[in-house]
Amino acid sequence: GLAIIATDQPDLRWEETTDFNVGLDFGFNNDKFNGSLDFYRRDTEDILLQTPPAAPSTNPFQFGNVDANVINQGVELALNYNFIETEDTTFSASFNISYNDNEIENFAEL
Repeated sequence: GLAIIATDQPDLRWEETTDFNVGLDFGFNNDKFNGSLDFYRRDTEDILLQTPPAAPSTNPFQFGNVDANVINQGVELALNYNFIETEDTTFSASFNISYNDNEIENFAEL
């Protein structure tokens, strides 16, 4: 590219994310009944945000970092049961449920 499409931000930083995941996979009756249970937490800081630049700029947008943390955490449960498992036929059912909590912390209004 030969054209500037965004305002230069010399102090722009990459987002940083810390992940923590714990899971348990299980199977019973020769894996006829199986599933998994997962817990997770993700903490993202220095969030990138695209905003319009200050007037009278001719550039359409600029990127900046938001001084806040976005925390995503939750749990997921998956269950499967194979009712029929033959060479010619397979019949199974699956169930999945999850809970996710998203929260913004340490947000400093300007």
